Amino acid sequence: MRKSSIATALGILGLATVAVLSPTAHAGTNAFTVTPDHGLPGSSFTAAGNQCFYDPAHVDVTLHEDATTTSPAIASESATPNSDGVWSVEVTVPESATAGDKAVTATCVDDSQNTARANTARANSAPNAAVPNDFNFPPETFTVDAAASASPTPSPTPSPTSDEAPPAPAVDANANFTG
Repeated sequence: MRKSSIATALGILGLATVAVLSPTAHAGTNAFTVTPDHGLPGSSFTAAGNQCFYDPAHVDVTLHEDATTTSPAIASESATPNSDGVWSVEVTVPESATAGDKAVTATCVDDSQNTARANTARANSAPNAAVPNDFNFPPETFTVDAAASASPTPSPTPSPTSDEAPPAPAVDANANFTG
């Protein structure tokens, strides 16, 4: 009986070790927020999250051209998480952004893995490919609002100046003149 208790304890300890050392345990599965979630071209939003515990680490936040995460980036910023894994960064929407939903992605990057091996892995697969410990947060959406169309302003009617006489009254075409 004692052997099975020791085996059970070792098994639990082994699972706990795997959970602590796995990338998702460090990076977490929490989503990040985008505030506000819409705005005009030229406006900014804040992307903020937590659970990026790598030391050293940074978070790359990317605003994409459309609602798909594979579309080209139109803006990106990086943030450094604090010791609690919390991060925040402001992203400015380009003036050239078209109206519509845009994907916003965030990746917690394990900077200790930014070695020649990691750079080689990225180069061999794709320039922006994640290395094994990098963690991609679930994507969020930012909606670029259409700029309000400016309605033409009517020209004001000019007022007569003091030098001008007021207009003459209209003449009735059926008038009878006597005299």
